Amino acid sequence: MGLISYLYPGNDSGAAGTPGAGLAANANTTEFYGALTYSYFTLKYSQSTGNFLGFINSGGARYLDLSATFDLGNGFSITPHIGRQTIPNQGVGGDQANYSDFSITVAKDLGNGLTASIAAVGTSGIDQPFYTATNFGVNNFMGRSGLTVGLKYSF
Repeated sequence: MGLISYLYPGNDSGAAGTPGAGLAANANTTEFYGALTYSYFTLKYSQSTGNFLGFINSGGARYLDLSATFDLGNGFSITPHIGRQTIPNQGVGGDQANYSDFSITVAKDLGNGLTASIAAVGTSGIDQPFYTATNFGVNNFMGRSGLTVGLKYSF
């Protein structure tokens, strides 16, 4: 169990008198969360205590995360993940910001606190109008699938 805050210094998108005020809430967000782990599996639930990441009237946004980590031997592991984000009161019908996400990560412990990883990630929001930005007449879908490569050092 825990509490986490995402703070964006200088963010005033929801401040009175600010251009665009009323279209967005302040992006600072606080969430409480709890997780249960059994064997290889972890189930985690998070909920915002107020507006969520700049979405107006979005208090109570929730995220449910199910993941597992499997040791493949020789320092390799694989981690599948699926999650569901719900953000209330967004768009027509109030549910247009909701989406599911998924990933599968393969990691290699290189020793001395160093770990390399590669992950395939995706989301159900790939072509949802809610997550589309239009620049110069071109639609840019912000929920695209991708591949990430990482290198982490733990000390």
